Order: sequence, then C-alpha cells, then structure tokens
Amino acid sequence: QVSVAHASVAAVGGYAMGYLTQQYHWNFLVGTLIGMVLAFVIGSLVALPALKLTVEYLILLTLGVSYVILALLVATPSMGGTYGLINLPNADILGWHLRNPIDWVIPSLVGMLFVYAICRRIGESPLGRVLKGIREDPISTQALGKNVFGYKVAVFGISSSLAAFAGSMLSAWLKLATPGLFGFAFSLTIFAIVIFGGMGNLNGTIFGAVVVVLLEPVLRRVIKMEASRSASDAGRCQSPSSRPASARSGTSSRNTAANRRRVAAVRDRGGGIRRGGRVLPAPPPGRAPRPRTSP
Repeated sequence: QVSVAHASVAAVGGYAMGYLTQQYHWNFLVGTLIGMVLAFVIGSLVALPALKLTVEYLILLTLGVSYVILALLVATPSMGGTYGLINLPNADILGWHLRNPIDWVIPSLVGMLFVYAICRRIGESPLGRVLKGIREDPISTQALGKNVFGYKVAVFGISSSLAAFAGSMLSAWLKLATPGLFGFAFSLTIFAIVIFGGMGNLNGTIFGAVVVVLLEPVLRRVIKMEASRSASDAGRCQSPSSRPASARSGTSSRNTAANRRRVAAVRDRGGGIRRGGRVLPAPPPGRAPRPRTSP
C-alpha cells in the first residue's frame, strides 16, 4: 500500500516531544516514546478505513488526513499556532546534552541502525513472510487463513511509529516543530527515497536517502536551481494569462498575419471567403471587396 501520511505522523512525534520537553521539561527519550505511541494509535485508526480502498483513493485519503492533522496542530494554541514550537530545549540522552549540530552525528547513526534492525527483523520474521505474501498476492494469502486486514493495520501502525521517531529526532535537532517542517514536501522526500531505493529493499532505501539528501545542495549550489522556483516558472509558462503583455500581443499579431495569408491564398485560387458560416463569392479581378457595414 502507498501512503503519503507519514509526514503528518512524523509531525505528531515532533510536536509531542517538543511540547513535553518545553512545557513539562520531560526527557527527550520519554517524549519521543510517547510520540511514537500516539503515532501508532493514529496510524492504526487511519488504516481501518484506508486499507479497504484502492491505491488511488488510499493516496487521496492519506493526503487529506495529513492536512487535517496539520490543521489541528495549527489550530491548537498550546502547540504554537501557525509558528509552531520554537526554541526547544537541548536534547538530553542519558545525561549527554546535544548542544551543537555535530553532537547529533552519533545519535543519528544509532537511530538509523535501530530502525534498520527493526525493519530487518520484521522482514525475516513470520510476520515479514506474511507481509511479503500479501504484497505478492493478498487473495492467496487470505486463502491460507491469514488475517490480511489485521496485518496491514499492524504494519501501518508500526511504520507510523517509526515516522514519529524520525520526526522527533528532526525536531530535536532543529529545536523547532512547525507545520512547514512537516508539510507536503516532507512526504515527497520520503516518497522519492522509496522510489530511488525500491520498495521492500532496505539497503536500497539507505542509498535512496543518501542520493536525495545530497542531491539538494548539488542542485542549489552547483546547478543553481531551486525546485520551488522551477515549478512556478513552469506554471507561468503553461498559463496563457500569466504571460507578459508583449508575448500575448506578439502571439495575436502572428495569428492576424497568418489569417491574412490564408485569405490571400483563397483569393489567388479564385475561391470564396468563409464568413459567419457562409461562403462569400470572390470579387471580380481588379475590384476590391466591398467593406462590410454593420446594420
């Protein structure tokens, strides 16, 4: 199944960790764990109606759920409203205060190995074999007595909790949790990583993450291309009303010249001129056509 709601459940993890550490001065690990539990519950609830849909409607539903979750976070005053949670305290991992960005290298590697180990263990377990069977042929898997829907809900909840773990670490690293941080671009980044690495390929996912993360500074600094600016330029090129007035006037003049050439070609052949759905006879040679007067 394809879902684009992982950015919103990552926001649940980031906001939960940021709120608990900022308002109640809880530990970073405790706030992250609570965010993962909340994301598991939300992901499982979303999966109940979503997994009965086809792929196209599942994408639309999860996209709508993402916007609803972000809208609820924005509408909650205790979550900072439009600005979100800013100036979060430094993360504390077993007495180790992470004050500088370089301090996050080791925790990030440990977190990556933690998630990789969980996914590898699930893939090699009986649960993983059932999930592979559901991916290949869900009808045959259900015929073997497996609860296909229950397995789908479980894996949806597990993936949501892992996304909340990533969102919590991202918010703690940046010391903020805002709606723009977990917007639709975040979902597209996750989707691009899966496309590059391949679905069901853990090693390929790591390769895809490296490619996608390193590709952005290369496009920005070497090629000097901004994705948002390129998209807006493409939209202006496709919209005739957004083109400059000089371009529109040039297009109209070219169309007028082309119409005149077609009229001249018809006259040279001795044919009539089509006007208002009827064909007017061609004027005699040497006599200009009589101008049309309005009634």
